[in-house]
Amino acid sequence: MSLQDPRSPFRELDIRAPIRQQLANLVILEYPLIHVSLLSHSYDFNVIKDANPCCHRPELKESVAIDHPSSEGISFREEEIEEYGGSSDP
Repeated sequence: MSLQDPRSPFRELDIRAPIRQQLANLVILEYPLIHVSLLSHSYDFNVIKDANPCCHRPELKESVAIDHPSSEGISFREEEIEEYGGSSDP
C-alpha cells in the first residue's frame, strides 16, 4: 500500500482539541499511527482537512485555574465484595 493509497487517508489534527473528540466518528481498525510534521516541511501524501473541525474548550486563565481549583469530580458507587467461605467450587 503506498502513501497515496485512498484506502488509508491522512487527517490533520488540531493540537488544541482532545484527540478523542477528533477521532470520535472514525472507524479505526488497528492502532492509529500519528505522523508529526512542521508546516514548513513538504510531504508526499494527501492530508484530509476536516470540514467540521472539533470545538475545543476555551483556555482558562492560569490565575483563575490556580486560585479556584475545579470542585467537579466523577461520581461513582462503591461496592463491597463479599467473600463466600466453605466452598472450593468457583
